[in-house]
Amino acid sequence: MDFAHYDAAVKAAAARFEQGDHAGAAEAFIAIVESDISDLDKAMMSLNVAVAMDKMGRADEALSWFDVAIGYEQPYCRVNAVERKAAYLHTSGNNADSLALYEWLADQPYALEHEKERFRYNVSALRGLMAGAR
Repeated sequence: MDFAHYDAAVKAAAARFEQGDHAGAAEAFIAIVESDISDLDKAMMSLNVAVAMDKMGRADEALSWFDVAIGYEQPYCRVNAVERKAAYLHTSGNNADSLALYEWLADQPYALEHEKERFRYNVSALRGLMAGAR
């Protein structure tokens, strides 16, 4: 897919999302993921599908799409999708799994130092939150 078509497809999918057509947006983003774009763009579009699935109340499918995004990113030592999944898990009330992902992220040698600092902060915050819930 050339850039002009990619850009138009992303804008059209985003417009559907903004108009509240989350199912249509998810379908459009999935079509982009299935095209011949770069793996990192596929990761970003997969994250968009995850958000659309969440907006439709389909949390299990949202989590699956976070995993799809992670699969596209990991060969390139990127951490955005894992961090987004960790944040999603926290906002969904799954602090234990969120904590595990943030701990994993903080240990990655390819994470930038400012990212590691953010991950460590989230580890500390989640541990405090979980300790207070006992």
